[in-house]
Amino acid sequence: MGIAYVKINQISGLKMNKKSVAEAEISFGDEAIQPTLLKGNENFTCDDIWSLPFDASIIHKNNANNELISIKVIKNKSGKRSEKARLALPLHWFPLNFIVREKFPMRNLVVSKSRHIVADISLHLSTNGCDPFTAPIGKMLVKPACDPIAPPGKTNSNYPGSFRVPPQNQVQQILPPQQNVIVLPPPHGIPQIIAGPAPQIFSNPLPPRYSNYPQFPSNRSDQPNNKELHNFTDYCRNDDENMITYLYSNTRGYYIQEKAKSKEMKKIKMERKKIRKLKRKRMKKTKRTEKIIFRLMISLQLICNL
Repeated sequence: MGIAYVKINQISGLKMNKKSVAEAEISFGDEAIQPTLLKGNENFTCDDIWSLPFDASIIHKNNANNELISIKVIKNKSGKRSEKARLALPLHWFPLNFIVREKFPMRNLVVSKSRHIVADISLHLSTNGCDPFTAPIGKMLVKPACDPIAPPGKTNSNYPGSFRVPPQNQVQQILPPQQNVIVLPPPHGIPQIIAGPAPQIFSNPLPPRYSNYPQFPSNRSDQPNNKELHNFTDYCRNDDENMITYLYSNTRGYYIQEKAKSKEMKKIKMERKKIRKLKRKRMKKTKRTEKIIFRLMISLQLICNL
């Protein structure tokens, strides 16, 4: 048996009114945990850590597709609860006894508003009994077909909060401190025997080795090989019953479509503004003509009365 520790660092892309409250509900299998409140109005955060027991013997097997952690964002407005976004994460995407922090696109259940909702999730699958989030940092076992963190044209440095483990060859290039010895000659006219041993000056161009350097996992023997890595597109199925994660197989294409939609909407708005201006001008003209006709009618009546 193992324990899956889940933490919601941030959920962005949602907006709530002052009268409504955002809640997070996490379920594993048929069991659902009582929802907790999320802090914020646009960028929601939560300090709680969920602990979910799971069977570690069936992880990373072919029949492990049903082992899902489902995360729901619910809007609560004066007792009326409605689901806004959903995310489901299979456990066999994550390594055992490693901490994985990543940003995932959530499925937006509000059809009228096509917002890009992103969830920053930390997950720790513990099978050795260690405390929550005290294991070394690891990576996902699935190879994403796209970068779900940053949109095209932006780097991941603009999106803080994502762990990146450097390659092992870069870690091994941290050399120990070296000492350069500079031997000073004896004073002029004094023999070496009388002057004694030559003084030495030690210079240390490199910083000293600290004992608290970050420790990265050297051998990932407990994780499957690269041949067993899956792809996000294998699980990008729009299935409400199985609650499979709705991940975009091509984020770049998604953003291009969104840009095209925004351009079309801008054109439609400009055309609507032009139509409104023309209507206003016509209304003004009609009002002027009505005033002129009314004045003429009054003048004709006065003439007839005379």
